[in-house]
Amino acid sequence: MIKLKFINHASYIVETDNSILLHDPWYEGNAFNNGWSLLSKDICNQDIINYLLNSNKSINIWISHEHSDHFSVPFIKALKTARLDCLFFFHNTTDKRVLKFLKANNFRVIECIEGKEYKLEDNFFLSTYYYAGGDSFCFLRTNAKNILNINDCVIRDEKQAHSVLSRLPKHASIDILFTQYGYANWIGRPEDILLRKKSAEEKFSRMLIQNNTFNPKMIIPFASFVYFCKEDNFYLNDEQNTPEKLRRSQALLDIQEKINFMKPNQEVLLDNNLLKNLQHKTVEAESYWNNLEREVKQLDKSKLSKVSESLSEDELIKLGAKYISSVRHQTIGFVSIFELIGIFKLKPINFHIYDLNINLNLSYITGITSNDSQDADLSIHSSELAFVLKNEFGWNTLSVSGAFRSIREDVNGVSAFFRWQDAIKNGFSFNHPIHIIRVVSRFIYKNIFT
Repeated sequence: MIKLKFINHASYIVETDNSILLHDPWYEGNAFNNGWSLLSKDICNQDIINYLLNSNKSINIWISHEHSDHFSVPFIKALKTARLDCLFFFHNTTDKRVLKFLKANNFRVIECIEGKEYKLEDNFFLSTYYYAGGDSFCFLRTNAKNILNINDCVIRDEKQAHSVLSRLPKHASIDILFTQYGYANWIGRPEDILLRKKSAEEKFSRMLIQNNTFNPKMIIPFASFVYFCKEDNFYLNDEQNTPEKLRRSQALLDIQEKINFMKPNQEVLLDNNLLKNLQHKTVEAESYWNNLEREVKQLDKSKLSKVSESLSEDELIKLGAKYISSVRHQTIGFVSIFELIGIFKLKPINFHIYDLNINLNLSYITGITSNDSQDADLSIHSSELAFVLKNEFGWNTLSVSGAFRSIREDVNGVSAFFRWQDAIKNGFSFNHPIHIIRVVSRFIYKNIFT
């Protein structure tokens, strides 16, 4: 028999008599530079490692993407310490960061070919598929049930859903769909409550589109069992989706019976009684998650994650100068030209560093400079800005954690400025000149000649 065991957040196990396939491990500690915390803290890394060790089975681990709520470095380090033999599955990326990290820690890794089925054992096949933004989804085909896991993949309309469906094995039915159901990034200022309500409701609309396209027999919402845990981002929890909200959703009214939640350590067999057993377990699971959500709303702010120590203005200026120089170098100066002529919506960004009470302007043309302007794009702690400037995933992390304040209800200008962090990771670099020429040519053709 094949067993499904839910662990936490985006992680679960599919287990046969001989093999285990673990998905997206994150069980303790915070994610996104301490900006997210797990709702449930009932399970720790050692619990899962002990489970894997005691199984005496072949251990396989699939990682959907590099975000720290799906790829937990402390868990990987704990696996290494335990000397557990594991085979990792991860999609092909330009930067090879995850691949290199896993190999450096002496793990076996398969860099997955798009759509290829990997045999874990007889009647147990895994295939993976790249998605936008460095994400991926996977399809598990077994002789019992088939499972589609789209985790954080943004599938917001029928066209995107059909694109996903067209890439799956032909004529394969979907028994279980695992999908995210809550918003997972910065959504507006504290006063932009309606913006967060709209974003929360849109997640239910996405789920309906996915249901209508994929036609799964069952849907298990997951990958949303977290809360924003810093003082600067705690307000973002106010309109977050919960199982209770999902049950009241008008958009999902007609498919309520097929939607079922699971809580940590709940197990079901993938047999003919699966839906009935899920419906039985969801009552306890929904109560569990709803209670944790209510506890978060009442959380004393003294228990929130603390910001790191402040950096000096000189330290920030050095980091800013290094960041600007690096991006200029990697893009062969293109980024300065883009800012000069204003394409890709690129313009300088003004930061108010509230713990130092200073303003810093960042530009790919003039570098980083102090100024007295009161019109800051973001108000931010010095340690958060330092994190963005130090790491090539810096803005990506901060835009998810939301640990800042904006003067506008969107941060599109800041995202446009820092998009070059992701662009360089994905090949827009002097190391890949042909890719640069291709991207620039496509832009010119699309925006000038058509």
